[in-house]
Amino acid sequence: RNHSASRFALLVMGETALMKEGSAKHGPGVAKSNSFHAVGPHHEESEQEPATAHEIQVNELETTENETKKDATECVPATMLRVFAYFLIMASGVGVQYTFGVILVQLQEAEELKGERASLLAIIGSTSTGTMELSAAIAGLCIVRLGERRTSILGSVIAVSGMLLATAAREPWQLILSYGVLMGFGHSLSLFSGVVLINKVFTKRRGIAQGFGTMGSGVGTMIYASVIPKLSESIGIWHTLQCLAGLTFCISIGGSLLFTIPSPPP
Repeated sequence: RNHSASRFALLVMGETALMKEGSAKHGPGVAKSNSFHAVGPHHEESEQEPATAHEIQVNELETTENETKKDATECVPATMLRVFAYFLIMASGVGVQYTFGVILVQLQEAEELKGERASLLAIIGSTSTGTMELSAAIAGLCIVRLGERRTSILGSVIAVSGMLLATAAREPWQLILSYGVLMGFGHSLSLFSGVVLINKVFTKRRGIAQGFGTMGSGVGTMIYASVIPKLSESIGIWHTLQCLAGLTFCISIGGSLLFTIPSPPP
């Protein structure tokens, strides 16, 4: 009993001293609050105070500054160089795809394919364009794993390999597999790498950047459509495809090397 009485007396003395200390510093109301937090069985933490007007203003200024920096990044020469790289990819890849009508005429005149139906040879171009568009999902997965630059380089190598294999083909089914499937898949990897990169680099001027880059397909189509017939008459369709493969390799690899996100200006 004496031991219990001594513990009770010590608790009362400690509570009294705590209340006096709180009253001396902050007033009686705070002393009660301190006493409650000191001896209360369940301590409930106070809710976090809402952000002040100054903090909100600072956050808004930081957001505006980040947007300004991003807008400035879209105007630097390094960023515009990415648009030109996308332009080259479109010109070399899609330009070849869209001029198959000219190539078809030359294939019909080739000695190795004489007597083949035009409808069968036309499947080559349809397969190539269809594979390029249908492989968009696979291209997206490759971009996620490898990045835009590596995916575009890989696509360029595959497309050029398909064109070179087509120069050794002498049967329609061989051209369908090489020029159609293989080249179309390679162009798909390069094409959609450029699309994804432009969407990452640009926000405010994204539409303009995509428009200038896509112009490459039209420029490439007009150039190839005027060059292929004359070149084919001089050296033949198979050597013409070899020249196209070499030209595609140089242009597409050069453009793919620029498929990186530029650093923001200081």
